Amino acid sequence: FTEEFIRKFNIDVVIFSCHGVTKDGMLCDPSLYENQIRKTAISQAKKAVLLCDESKLLKTGPFNLVHISDIDYIVTDSSLVGDTFNIPKEKNLIV
Repeated sequence: FTEEFIRKFNIDVVIFSCHGVTKDGMLCDPSLYENQIRKTAISQAKKAVLLCDESKLLKTGPFNLVHISDIDYIVTDSSLVGDTFNIPKEKNLIV
């Protein structure tokens, strides 16, 4: 029901976080239900903004969300996020 409800909206910006970002750049989370809601919101949004502090780097979870390269903006407390995943500042990395 939640996913169907979200699909009724035209979302300009979705701001979200996740449990971790794997070494391959996959965003992941331990909750399948929450991941499905995030995926739906991301697919409906014109822009996706990931909030990712350094503690989430190189963490895995059982369920994949999207690849970090599919995100429009990344807001972080550390330049390690850009360095770890070779994301140039031009790619809207906000440290």
